[in-house]
Amino acid sequence: MTRQTIPGALGLLLLSVTALQAAGGSALTLAKVGGQPTVDGKLDDPVWQQAIQVTDFLPPDGKRRAKAATTALLCYDEQALYVAFLCDEPHTSRLVARAKEEDGPVSRDDSVGLLLVPGSKHGEYYKFSLNSRNTRYDQRTWGTPMTADTAWDGEWRSATAVTKDRAWTAELAIPWVNFTPDLGEEPWSLSLWRNRRAGSAEVSTYFPAGGALRGTGRPAPLAAPDVDFSSLARVALVAAVLRPPGDAPEQPRRSYFVEGWITSPRATLVKVEDRPGQGEPSRAEGTESFRLPNGHGFFTVSLDTGPAQSPDPPTLRLSAYDKESGKQIYTNVLTREMYANFFTAYLDRSYYTTEKEARAIFGVHLPSATSLTVRAEIAINGGRVVARESRIRDPKRTVLAFSLAAVPVGSHPVLFKLLDPARKVLASYAVSLRKEKPAPSGVREVKVDRERTVALVDGEPFFPIAIYGVPPEAMKEFAAAGFNSVVKWNLSGTQLKRARATSEAAGRQVVTEYLDACQEAGLKVIEWPTAYGAGYVQTELPFWISKFSPGWRRFLDDPLPFVIESTRRHPAVVAYYGPDEPEGHAAVKAACREYADAVTRLDPYHPNFFLCAGWNLAEWPEIVEIGGLDFYAIGSGSPLVSVYDAARYNSLKMRKCRIPLWWAPLCETYSGSTNHLTGPMQQAQGYLAVIGGSNGVMWWVWPPRYQENWEALKKVAGEFRALTPVLVEPTPDQKIVYLPREVQDTVKVLVKRHAGKTYLITTNAHPNPVTATFSLPRDCEGEASVWFESRRLPMKDGAFTDSYAGNERHVYEIPAAWRDDGTLTLRVTMKEPAPVEEPAATASAGGPNLIPDPGFEGDDGWEIEPMDTPYAAGTGGFEESERRSGKRCLLLRVAATRPPLASSERRGAALAIGPEVLLEPNTHYVFGGQAKAAGRSGCTLYLQSRDAQGRRRRWGPTINVRDRAGWARYSVDCTTGDQPLTVVPTCRVDGEGSAWFDDLFLCRSGEAAPKKGANLLRNAGFEKDDVPFWPEHWETFTTIMAGMIGPTSRFWHPDDQVAFEGKRSLRLFQPEPWTEARIGLGGNMNAVQMRLPCEGGQPYTLSAYVKGDRPGAKVRFMVGYDSLQDFEVGTEWQRRVFTVTPYKESTTSGFILMSLRSAGTVWIDAVQFEKGATATEYRPGE
Repeated sequence: MTRQTIPGALGLLLLSVTALQAAGGSALTLAKVGGQPTVDGKLDDPVWQQAIQVTDFLPPDGKRRAKAATTALLCYDEQALYVAFLCDEPHTSRLVARAKEEDGPVSRDDSVGLLLVPGSKHGEYYKFSLNSRNTRYDQRTWGTPMTADTAWDGEWRSATAVTKDRAWTAELAIPWVNFTPDLGEEPWSLSLWRNRRAGSAEVSTYFPAGGALRGTGRPAPLAAPDVDFSSLARVALVAAVLRPPGDAPEQPRRSYFVEGWITSPRATLVKVEDRPGQGEPSRAEGTESFRLPNGHGFFTVSLDTGPAQSPDPPTLRLSAYDKESGKQIYTNVLTREMYANFFTAYLDRSYYTTEKEARAIFGVHLPSATSLTVRAEIAINGGRVVARESRIRDPKRTVLAFSLAAVPVGSHPVLFKLLDPARKVLASYAVSLRKEKPAPSGVREVKVDRERTVALVDGEPFFPIAIYGVPPEAMKEFAAAGFNSVVKWNLSGTQLKRARATSEAAGRQVVTEYLDACQEAGLKVIEWPTAYGAGYVQTELPFWISKFSPGWRRFLDDPLPFVIESTRRHPAVVAYYGPDEPEGHAAVKAACREYADAVTRLDPYHPNFFLCAGWNLAEWPEIVEIGGLDFYAIGSGSPLVSVYDAARYNSLKMRKCRIPLWWAPLCETYSGSTNHLTGPMQQAQGYLAVIGGSNGVMWWVWPPRYQENWEALKKVAGEFRALTPVLVEPTPDQKIVYLPREVQDTVKVLVKRHAGKTYLITTNAHPNPVTATFSLPRDCEGEASVWFESRRLPMKDGAFTDSYAGNERHVYEIPAAWRDDGTLTLRVTMKEPAPVEEPAATASAGGPNLIPDPGFEGDDGWEIEPMDTPYAAGTGGFEESERRSGKRCLLLRVAATRPPLASSERRGAALAIGPEVLLEPNTHYVFGGQAKAAGRSGCTLYLQSRDAQGRRRRWGPTINVRDRAGWARYSVDCTTGDQPLTVVPTCRVDGEGSAWFDDLFLCRSGEAAPKKGANLLRNAGFEKDDVPFWPEHWETFTTIMAGMIGPTSRFWHPDDQVAFEGKRSLRLFQPEPWTEARIGLGGNMNAVQMRLPCEGGQPYTLSAYVKGDRPGAKVRFMVGYDSLQDFEVGTEWQRRVFTVTPYKESTTSGFILMSLRSAGTVWIDAVQFEKGATATEYRPGE
């Protein structure tokens, strides 16, 4: 370590360290100083002369220095950590500082920041950043799963200044007390960064980068500071609970108690104050002084927050002070997710019938928990109390069992208590015990085993393996594959209403007809009662929005009781599906509570199942017995590992409430799909959902039309059926360690324990092949048997090695029982991917490149736009080492702070927007460039134009860049309309990971533009495929046929033996006898193209050349939902034309559909959809 002098006005003599030292493994050691610097942004305090100097701020790839130098100064004393930044900036007059409010998006500005891991046990970390105008952002990331808590506000000082020497500075003083929630004995680590927006936009960081997988920089090791932290207080697990004291609902004021377990060596003053809003004074605070004879104990502080402003609990700051010196020894911000963490208690069943006893299960996560007592009290009919209690022996799991013989049928309040040695109630929790009469003969009793978080059907664990909306015709093959259940998925309200007008018996037949078919096939059913509302009551039920219609009230009165009465005795029914995808706010919650209570009154033996999108049902524990979440992100470009992330995050939250999670992955496509699922992707997403913690899997929605996909689904179903005894076992405590850490997005693993053996359920979440070495505790010896593959792998010292193809799964059985708190170390090596061939463009470039600076060589013309969310932060800049040509390329990077709850949540992103380019009207262009991606990113290239309001909108096709495939050239064709058009080239990364771009191009093509009246359809002659045998841009919707698209299909496929124009047509085959499907969307073979822009009030013409294998074949053309026409066709090619004004208002979601309405075969080719009332000469379109 050497002494260096910083040139310029500061002239300070400082200690220097390089980022390469930290990357090589040596920990950064900070300088301890004897005084505190004055925090004014000037950096002229003598203390800074003793600070350590960090100068190696590098781009994310770690291979070169940033264009504008950054120096960080770090030191500390017993009170605080001190950090200063000196940022060279030749363009100080152009500093960007748009964020003005605390916790605003400062990363979009010229800003600096640091991340600190204070030796925390589970890697909890703290983030502090500020822009050049001293707007600040801070965050604590904590918990299981790790959650970025932006509501956390630290107590720290900062200042910034702009110097005369073309630089700006920042100073931060962060007291150690900020880290008291997570101070630990594990290694410390640190990251520093700078976002530059003035001049050339770039990000530079101090932390190791590179490794096996790029773009996943980790904090640098940091030597623990030489500070006596023993004087600071500890509050176990943020062990504070917030609860109302039982005020009557009509009282407008709200009072609270905050209770917690604190460790402190001195007489302590605990203070709690509310935080009503930014810049507002506290409405209330409470304090309590006490001595802790043993150095630890419970505290209780009460406060009155005044008139209730919200139904949600407030955010509070909890502080502790040394009573004698006044020194602050603890601080934390308490949000509702932190309440009631140290004491958990629950009953082992959702309700009881023939059980002889009920068990109360307690968990207490406190120091000295074994000195405490747990107690359960049941008030029988509000009078006699039955109580059991026990001294805690195992803090993780203490069980109290009490007989149900004297407990009558009904609902009885239960009070769980935690008592200290003096019998003081430290915490309490109230639930209800529900006892029912044994179910009538033939009626299934379906309960929730809350200890294992699984459903029990007549006492046996049940792991649903289902698909939504399977028709009766397909159930035999469906059940034979291994599926054990279905979700009823059809709107039958109109049919029920008509049948009941005839007789009650006819109405019951409508309800039970589908259930009978399931029972005959050996399948269980999740019934959907709310589906009978639409079409039955006068107003349909918009249960997916915040305002329920008046029809909801009528539905609860009728037909809900009739539907439940008709289904509750049916042996196929296992649960009731609630309103689909309800929103999570108060109005919908109240309606769903009313619905759930009504269902339980009508049928107490089957649970309520709710499925949501975009939020977590753990927020409704009083309503939801079984919860679900649909996650379709991989259908719109998200990497497969996002399935694991979302399943893991949601299952952990729901497990805390003892709610099983039934996962709803994508069966094939949904309305937002941009890609189809292949067989390996389907297999991987099913296994990743289970590895993430799901307690059942139910794919949305039938049918899986692609043969490869359907075969993969059947394979997964059969394997899950065989694995069910393992899957329903409780998941033991486990720690998975990846070496190197950068490979943690490849092989995902779940450890299960069953019948004295260990099972590793694994899958490769990445499309590239990998080799993995598993190192288990040494008492795991013998051979690893590989299920479903008839292989055995030798183990040595608890380790074995295996290979994975892209997205491949392996399940291992090891002849030794996994012990709790065991560690599995996973070393993964990724093989080099095969080179990517350039996707062929339909037109060739025939003119000069219209994009100024397409290789990112200059500092002007390109603007970096990070799009931060609570879940991710984006950065971008230019770097040299990974360039494709020239001197540098563009690098965009997104770092996630926590996984999304569902596909509908916004992910972070980083964009680079180029200079404007003017395109000529009615002209063909070719757009593209060189790109490569690494990480879990969705990497795209596209053009943007502006709408009438001046907002940017995507224009033309989007280019998707393959992950970890190396540099490749991508291109697409696009055509302008009748008017000149100004566009900007755009590079984008979503999710988490990095992407590089170089040598972009936008050129006129060598082909002439189509004539006016162009075909609005893409791939109108079925010449190109998305996946093999599936024409690009075309869909088909039918409920009766699975696996109908593929090499052996005769039902729906491109036919290269028959064509009117080009090389092939689309063949539709309808088997005999043909009838309309009674359940679902319809049974006819059809071809659909969606997302078509149509002007309101304008005529459009749909035409196609069609022929059949017999005279009189019937074909239907549809445009939109309300316009259709039927035709008959012969055995020769004939053009059929349908003109209509399909939409009253303009839309970008128009669609056309052509369907076969009789038995036999028809061929369709040269389809055209054009504006106007006349069919013009066929043109292929884009």
